[in-house]
Amino acid sequence: MKPTPTERAAYVLREAFDHPYQQIAEVLETGQANARQLVQPGAPTPGRRAAGAGGRGRAPAAARSDPYVSSLLGP
Repeated sequence: MKPTPTERAAYVLREAFDHPYQQIAEVLETGQANARQLVQPGAPTPGRRAAGAGGRGRAPAAARSDPYVSSLLGP
């Protein structure tokens, strides 16, 4: 199932930019618990997470290939 734009935004904010759930909740105008749930559908399956610092630091390959995300992340 394809994630919604809100789920993708929550996932990118958490995984690519390492924002805390509270900040994601504020950006998406929702509660912190809901922000946590929004991130989960976009989470990669175990074993496919990027290496290093808990998988954070670089956006997942799928996010880097998205033109909008690429414009936010830069080269």
